Amino acid sequence: KSQPLAGKSLVITGTLSQPRNLVKDRLEKAGARVSGTVSPRTDYLLAGKNPGSKLERARNLNVSVISEAELEILLNPSSSGSETQPLLPLLEQQPEPEKNHEQ
Repeated sequence: KSQPLAGKSLVITGTLSQPRNLVKDRLEKAGARVSGTVSPRTDYLLAGKNPGSKLERARNLNVSVISEAELEILLNPSSSGSETQPLLPLLEQQPEPEKNHEQ
């Protein structure tokens, strides 16, 4: 299984659209190290709503700040940004039957 974030260090801040533990689990499965503190070794800050002081620290350290949508692009490099999947566990992602009727 590919690990698009292998060796990368991420910090999560703010309110996300999914429970933080689910997001953290997905990041770790993608090979990322999830930390609670922004440092010079942090590769990405995943910023949700109301990010707080970690965002300011990340900017001061020139850490890349990404949104949940940008995270999806990192996790699924082959898919385009317009088809980003919501942050759901893979078991809950079921195909929509309506798609079969499109011509």
